[in-house]
Formats: sequence, C-alpha cells, structure tokens
Amino acid sequence: EWKYRPAGEFHDGKFAMFDPVNDVYSHRPYPTEMLTRLSPASAYYGMIYPIQNYAIAGVIWLQGEANAGYATQYRDVLPLTIKTFREAFRNEKMPFYFGQLSNWRYMNGAELGNMREAQPQVAETTDYCEMFSALDLGTCDDIHYSNKRAAGERFARLALNKHYGFKDIVASGPVLSKFETHNQHVLLTF
Repeated sequence: EWKYRPAGEFHDGKFAMFDPVNDVYSHRPYPTEMLTRLSPASAYYGMIYPIQNYAIAGVIWLQGEANAGYATQYRDVLPLTIKTFREAFRNEKMPFYFGQLSNWRYMNGAELGNMREAQPQVAETTDYCEMFSALDLGTCDDIHYSNKRAAGERFARLALNKHYGFKDIVASGPVLSKFETHNQHVLLTF
C-alpha cells in the first residue's frame, strides 16, 4: 500500500498547499507563485521528499549540465545537496556517486573546463563521495549520451568496490595524481 504526503492540490481551478493541521480548504495557504519543474527544490520535493522513509543504500547522481556556467557555486551546492540527501535518509555515511559531465558542446568551453575541475574537487573533499569520468561517453551533439550502459557499469563498479567491498573490481579508470613541467613538456602521473 502506498504511503504518501501530499504537498498541495487543485481545487476549483486553483492550486492550494496542503495544510496537515487545518485540513479545511478555506484555511489552506496559496503559494505566492505557481510551482513548476523549474521551481527551486521542485525535483527534491517532488521526487525525493516523498520517499525519504524508504531505506536506500546510496545515491547515484548524473546531473550538472545546467550548472556548467556556475562552477564556483557548484563547489558549494553539490556538497549541500549531498548533505540534504543524507539528512533526509538519516544516514550521514550514505554513499553518493556521481558522473562527471560528458563531452557536449557547451556555449563556453572554459565554463565546461571549470565545471569539470569543480566536480572532482567535490568528490575529493566530501566523505563517502566518488566520481567517475563520462568524458568519453558523450558527443558534442547530444547532452544525454546514448551509452547509458557504460554509465551504469561505472556506477556499479563504484558501488561494488567502495560500498560492498569487492576490492578485486576496479572502481574507476586512471586518475591523475600529479603533473610536472619540464621545459616545453608536461609529465602526467596517473
């Protein structure tokens, strides 16, 4: 049997917020603006909040394209998103795995570079958080790359290695550990 918590309802052609205390339509507050899928926190309250009483093992997250021009803010926003998920599901160590942005043609290549730099910084500085690269999965013409299987396999490798303890499964591809400059050459160490 479904358990749910309504956020609002349409009545006489108007949208009213749900009031769990005074369950009388005339006492229900009206929102100051019409809520849409683009409203702040609409995805969270529409999809995550209603299931917060379920037990989950972790989160897989493949998002960030709309944030490509806001890499500086993303360094703060993604950890807050992770914290919110962990609070909602009452698990401060809940794994959070995400995919780095793919190879889509953004309006400004520098913005994409800044975002691709911000994402691993979040993974490195946030406990129980891991990232895989999706650079090779996309094309410049399709922001939603068609090779979803590869993304799913990368998420699975992260979870199997980091969460479930299968150390014989490689969790990611090569990760840059340092670089050195020598005259006109750069030495990369993975």
